[in-house]
Amino acid sequence: MHRLRLAALVALICVCLGTCEQLDKPEPAAAYLAIQNPTVELDSVSGFSSNTGIRNLWIYYAGLLQSVVRTSKDSLVTVPILNTGRSDFAIDGGIFETGQSAFNIPYPFWQPLNLVTNVVAQDTLLISPKFRYIAPTFFDFIVKEDFEGGSMDLVPFASGLAGDSTFMRLRNNASVFQGNGMGYVHFGPGDVFFEAISANSFSLVRGRTCYLEITYQNSIPFQVGLLHQGSSGLGTYEIINVSPSSEWNTIYINLITYVRQIINLGGDNTEFWIWLKADGADAEGYIQMDDIRLLQMKN
Repeated sequence: MHRLRLAALVALICVCLGTCEQLDKPEPAAAYLAIQNPTVELDSVSGFSSNTGIRNLWIYYAGLLQSVVRTSKDSLVTVPILNTGRSDFAIDGGIFETGQSAFNIPYPFWQPLNLVTNVVAQDTLLISPKFRYIAPTFFDFIVKEDFEGGSMDLVPFASGLAGDSTFMRLRNNASVFQGNGMGYVHFGPGDVFFEAISANSFSLVRGRTCYLEITYQNSIPFQVGLLHQGSSGLGTYEIINVSPSSEWNTIYINLITYVRQIINLGGDNTEFWIWLKADGADAEGYIQMDDIRLLQMKN
């Protein structure tokens, strides 16, 4: 009996020592990616880039997702890396889908960045990612309004009350987001309503990835949606209410669900317009807009 107890005690000690050895093994030393000021190139000719729309980064190692991190305009975002040696990373730029911070997704119209580097433990690799749009052979610019010249592709409209605010293109103004012009809506004393649509109708294909991008700065909230005309008649579909922003911001509105619902009712020949409206409620203020783009994948 004593021999059995002694054998059991020896076995227990061995197990404990083995466990301790495993627990005492040092953690592999990490390296770090330090990410600052990620941007998107909006104009390939001038090279103009902006950080107004990037909200998160999707980091892949050897094709597998390693981390999703929120971005910061003013500070570094640090991501630990346990894989050392020659490493192959990919980084996707992400957005808040339709302005909702709970919905973080990689933006399908931006190219991923590929980074092949030799990772050394305890080193920090500082990068400033610059994303570019995928090749135009993969998507159509349905609408592209930059307020730079010619006639505006955004015109006053009245689905109900006639607008009484002032809508214009401002040029060479210190507040312009990029280039020389921007769209500007002014609500003065007694002004109540603004409404506008894209100047020309366009067709969309049910089921294809489709986003509306709007860069804005505003003290008056406004609504974004679609005007549509099909076999069911003329109608409007309000999608999102855009809150005031004291600095330039870009919103990316996923249209695929709304387009499908509208075409299901109105048929494949339904025509669409971008639709914007605002109710100033006698409050003085403004809405500034630039780089309005509607993009749809070709297949």
